[in-house]
Amino acid sequence: MKIASIAWGCACVSLFATTTVAQNIVGTAVIDGKRVELLSDHSWRYVDPEALSSACTGLSPRVEFCGSKPDWRPIPTTGAFVQTYVHGSNIFAGLIVEDIGRAQNLSFKTLRTLSISSAAAQSGVSEKAIPVYDVFETEIDENPGETIIYGAVLKGMKFVFSNSYVITDDLTVQAYVWAVGSEYSDEQRKWGEDFIDNIRLHVEKVAH
Repeated sequence: MKIASIAWGCACVSLFATTTVAQNIVGTAVIDGKRVELLSDHSWRYVDPEALSSACTGLSPRVEFCGSKPDWRPIPTTGAFVQTYVHGSNIFAGLIVEDIGRAQNLSFKTLRTLSISSAAAQSGVSEKAIPVYDVFETEIDENPGETIIYGAVLKGMKFVFSNSYVITDDLTVQAYVWAVGSEYSDEQRKWGEDFIDNIRLHVEKVAH
């Protein structure tokens, strides 16, 4: 887990310093025979049985992760991530969920730029020195998004990050997948796609 902790919060972008972090689900309970979710602001809400699948784990009121535990094992979370996971021993992933979106003029370009500037700051180099391997359109639960693949050197170790993000009017979800190395491997690509495919967003679909 030491390798994962090196990257947590280092080359990943959180907007929470100037905005409101989305409420996280910190537990469940039963009230009057109905299941409720306990939120990080000490409030609670009834679980909608049609909206939430029993095979999925609620990470926030509007975000679930449905990956199988043999493939994605939850690991201790730190920083801005609502949850982090490990696949095998060298591929890590995490989700950042925040209550900010297009209504605050947030754009893909903004997140792309912040990803590079954050990686550069933590690597101790200029933004031009951060290798960007690819930028392409993607989807998260049928919502249009973007993925940026880039490298960083953190505490002397080389990492490759993929950051896939979706922006709605009032919500931003970032799905990070990272691994030790200097190339974006087929294995990281495969499991990065699997990670994204298992994210469920309970939001009004964003127009393409």
